[in-house]
Amino acid sequence: MSYVGSSLNRLTASRQMAVVGIACLVWIGCVLVLDHFVVFRKLSSLGNCLLLEFKLTVPAGQLSVPPVSLIVLLGVPLVVLWFARVPWSNFRDGAAWQSAFFKWCQPVFWLAIAVVLTVVGQSIFLLSKEHLPKGLADLSEKFALDVTVKSWDRNLATLNGTLSALLGLVIGTYLFLLKGVRRALD
Repeated sequence: MSYVGSSLNRLTASRQMAVVGIACLVWIGCVLVLDHFVVFRKLSSLGNCLLLEFKLTVPAGQLSVPPVSLIVLLGVPLVVLWFARVPWSNFRDGAAWQSAFFKWCQPVFWLAIAVVLTVVGQSIFLLSKEHLPKGLADLSEKFALDVTVKSWDRNLATLNGTLSALLGLVIGTYLFLLKGVRRALD
């Protein structure tokens, strides 16, 4: 068991989530700085290969995140996790490799679930919008979530959502942190 995993096991569940959540927020902050000062200035061709743009609008204001390289945001932590999960002491043990692969796949799977919950949340809203009370539909539309994945100035995927998509994203992010990241570090 790794040092990080054994340290997380000693904490209570709520503190584990706080530690994992704060670590992810710190990583996102580091990615924004890395992207701005290193990737887009020094490695512009790599930085433009896959970009994520995120914009959240609520009645009180708007949060817009500059384009972030998905390679740095997701690729680097997954490669680091893969190297951390390689069973170096039991290199020839098939069961150790199976366990390492399963733990490596946890964040990828739960990240995909977060995306699916966001899309399903918006789809349910669009299908049931005309059956909802007008005030609830209007309230939901005051919240806007715009996520775009670009590759060299071409849109690969775009999601425009309302409050239901935002709720799906929040629930999916919670599951990603709880079941994906935390379990991968156990």
